[in-house]
Amino acid sequence: MNLPESVACLSREMLIEADLTHVISDVNSGCGHVLGWSQTEFREKNFLDLVHPDDRGLTLAALAAIDKGGKALAFINRCMHKSGEPAWVSWRVAKVDMSVFFIGRDISAERRANAALEKFEEALFQLDRTATMSQLANEISHDFNNQLQSVVASLELIRRLVSSNRGPETERFITNALSASQRAATLNHQVRQLLRPQSPNPQVLAVNQMLVAAQEMLLIGLPPKIKVDLTLAPDLWEIYCDRVQAETAVLNLLLNASEAMAGGGTIKIQSDNIEVSAATSGPPSRLPLGPYVMIVVKDSGAGMPAEIKDRAFETFFTTKPNGLGLGLSVVQRFAQQNGGQAFIQSEPGQGAAVTIYLPRFAQG
Repeated sequence: MNLPESVACLSREMLIEADLTHVISDVNSGCGHVLGWSQTEFREKNFLDLVHPDDRGLTLAALAAIDKGGKALAFINRCMHKSGEPAWVSWRVAKVDMSVFFIGRDISAERRANAALEKFEEALFQLDRTATMSQLANEISHDFNNQLQSVVASLELIRRLVSSNRGPETERFITNALSASQRAATLNHQVRQLLRPQSPNPQVLAVNQMLVAAQEMLLIGLPPKIKVDLTLAPDLWEIYCDRVQAETAVLNLLLNASEAMAGGGTIKIQSDNIEVSAATSGPPSRLPLGPYVMIVVKDSGAGMPAEIKDRAFETFFTTKPNGLGLGLSVVQRFAQQNGGQAFIQSEPGQGAAVTIYLPRFAQG
C-alpha cells in the first residue's frame, strides 16, 4: 500500500488498494477487524466479492463513475463479514494513476442506533396520537350524548302524538331524530377513523380540506367562549405526507391552543404559500431554499416565557400537571420527517403561534 505501513496499521478504518479492474492488491488490518478476512484472503478477491448481493448494482454504478474518469466519490453499501453477517460501510473511493483506493468506515452500529431511534419515535407518535385522540374522543362524547338525547326525546314525543291520534304532527320530530342519528353516526365514524392503527401512507394532501375537517372536529367539544377564525389561502399548494400524521399534528396544536385559553379567546388557523429565498428573514430563513406550504395555529392565551418556549419541542417536556410532553415534539418530528420544520413564537401576554412549514409537492 502506498501509505506508510505504520499509518495504515494504526487506522481503524478499512483501507483497500485495488487495480483498475477492482482486484484487491493490498489491505490494512482495519479490514480484518471489520470483515474478518485475513490479508491473504482479501488479496484473492475482487472488491465486488465483498459486497452484499443486493447492493452490487449500486456498487457497480458507483465504480462505473470512477472508471469513466471520476476522481473521487462516496457511497454506502453492505459488505459481507466472513461469518456471513452483513456490515454497513460508508466508502470514499479515489482513483490515483493505475490504482483505486477504497477507504471504508463501519457504520453498522450507527444504522442499528438509527433504526432503534426510528422505532422509539414511532412508538412516541402512537402514544401521543392515542392520548390526543382520547382527549378529543372525551370531548366528542359530550356531543354524541346530546345527539342520543335528541333522538330519545324525539321518539318520546312521537310516541305521545301517535297515542293521541296526532300522527301527522310527528313528521318534524321524525326529521329531528334522523338528523341527530346521522350526526351521531358521523361522529362515531370520525373517531374510529382517527383511532384506527395505521401504517404511514404518504399521499398528495390538500391542506385546506384537512384544516377545515380538523376545525369541525375541534368545534364539537369547544366551549362557546372559545372562537375559531379560519383564514385559508385560496390557491394553496399541495403537500406530500401521511394524512393521519398531518391531522394528528394539527389537532395537537388546536387542542394546545384551546387549553391555553381557559378563560376564552380566539384560535386563528391560517394557511399560505411561501417561497423561501436568500432574501427571506425570520425563522423560515433556516429552511432550505424552495417553495413551502405554511400552516399557522395561533391562540390568544397567556403566552410563554423564553425559557419555556425554547424547550417547547423537547420530548417529554411539559408544564401541565398530567401532561405527557409529547404533543409539540410529535409536531416537530412530523414536520422534519417530511422535509420541513416547525417554529414557535410567543411572549408573555401575547399568546403563542406555532407555524409548520412543509415542502410543496411537485408533480413528477
